[in-house]
Formats: sequence, C-alpha cells, structure tokens
Amino acid sequence: MAADDGGYEIVAGNERVLRARLSDAKFFWDQDRKRTLESRVDDLKDIVFHAKVGTMRDRVDRIIFVALIAAELLNADIEKVRQAAHLSKSDLITGTVGEFPELQGVMGYYYALNDLKDRAVAEAIRDQYKPQGPTDTVPTEETSIVIAIAEKLDTLVSLWWAGERPTGSKDPFGLRRAALGIVRIILENELRLELVILLFTVLGANKSRQRRYKENELRRALSNSRLPTWIVEKLEPLLVSAFQNKFHDGSPLDDTEFYSSEDNETVSEVMDSSPTGSKSRCAKRVSATI
Repeated sequence: MAADDGGYEIVAGNERVLRARLSDAKFFWDQDRKRTLESRVDDLKDIVFHAKVGTMRDRVDRIIFVALIAAELLNADIEKVRQAAHLSKSDLITGTVGEFPELQGVMGYYYALNDLKDRAVAEAIRDQYKPQGPTDTVPTEETSIVIAIAEKLDTLVSLWWAGERPTGSKDPFGLRRAALGIVRIILENELRLELVILLFTVLGANKSRQRRYKENELRRALSNSRLPTWIVEKLEPLLVSAFQNKFHDGSPLDDTEFYSSEDNETVSEVMDSSPTGSKSRCAKRVSATI
C-alpha cells in the first residue's frame, strides 16, 4: 500500500527511533570507557554461563587453559593469547553490550583498543565468535585463531558434559555451529593440530579443583597407610570411583592448580622441541589432570 505523502511520515518515524537508539549507544559508549576491560573481569562471576558448569568467570578460566595449550601447539604469542583469553568476555559487563547483545566481541575490540591493548589482542576478542555461519569468514591471525578455537571447544565440551546435547533439529546452544566452526578454522588455515590434547584440557578444566584435591588426599592417605600393597592397589580405584560418583561441585580450576603441586612444570616446560615428543608429553600431562 502506497503512502499518500510518499512515505515521508514513515521515514520520519524511523529516523526518530534510530536517533533515540544512537543516542542510547553514545551514552553507553561514553560510560563504558570510564572502566577498563581488566577491571570488569571479576564482575563476570555474577553472570551464570550454565548451572552445571559455572559462571562466565569460570568460563574465562577454562578458555585461558585451553588457549595456552593451543598457543604452544600452534607457536602463537603466549602473552598476547593470555591477555586476549583473560579479557575475552569482559565486554559482556558493559552497558553497550547489555543494550545491544549482538555487539558482543565487537565492542570488546573497541574497548581493548581504547585501553591501549595490542591490536592482535583486540582482534582476537572481536573474532572469537567467528565463523558465525557458513558464509562468515574465519579468523586468520594466530592469536585470533587460538582464542576462537579455545572459546568453541569450551562451549562444545562444557555444555555436552552438562547434558545439553543437540537432538534432531534442536541445538539451542549452537554446539553444531561450534563444532563446524572449529573444523573450518583448522581446514581453511591449513593447521596441523592435535585436538585430542585440547579436548583433554577442557575436560580437565571442567573438573572441580576441590574434587581433585580430595582425590589426591585420598590417594595420599592410601599410599601412606600400613595396608599391604596388594590391598591398596585393589582398594584405591574402588574408593576413588565411589568418591567421584558422590562428590562434585562443578567449580573450575585456577591456573595455579592446573598441574599437580608435586610437579610444577609450566606449559612451556612440558612441551619440548620435537613436534612428536611435545604432543605425546603434553597429552600425557593433560590426561593426568582428568
């Protein structure tokens, strides 16, 4: 139906709405820049990612773990990866993203530049959600690649572990998209990457630090007992299995507890110069955490 005035009133109405939204965006942009992304990280503990896998702050911790391992495997800049992973979700706390959720990642990019972060760090924050569909491009810069893979792996493994698996045509958490995104990033960047190592890392990060501590205490008590060795060897797996079924609080690890206290090698020390050796040693170490 044609408007009598040639659409003038329709255009004027749309302009008023758009002007108001742009005014809101300008207000939030000015307010958000009063705080750095770094200062917002701890506020993520107030946002629940999923009841079974913790808060967004917990999610950031897991992304850091996976990203650091991936950075070693892909020879990416460790410090840039650490910064990008640490700040990857901070823009969720901002007023702009609260009002315009579709801008998550994009606003993180601009706020990171405003905080004088390295451009590679800012781009990694922006590109972590890519590709968002079959027609979207994949990240190509090494820091962005690492963060995008880590973010998707955490989404895929954590939510699958929480029981949110796709069924038929239903995939409310976008797990199929995350899996396809990982595949596209690897193929289109022609990467050689041991995904099993990163999968073990995500699983290890999802285990409760308290649960692991208690398991270690149980094993230590058994090893220090006066029971004959053959009894300990039979008893330990039974007790640990029973304990695991009984005890679970879902809290994530922190980076001081990712490796056992008896062996404080860093990620860099775990990886050696041989590609085959680095993969096998890293896989062995990460497997030990789960």
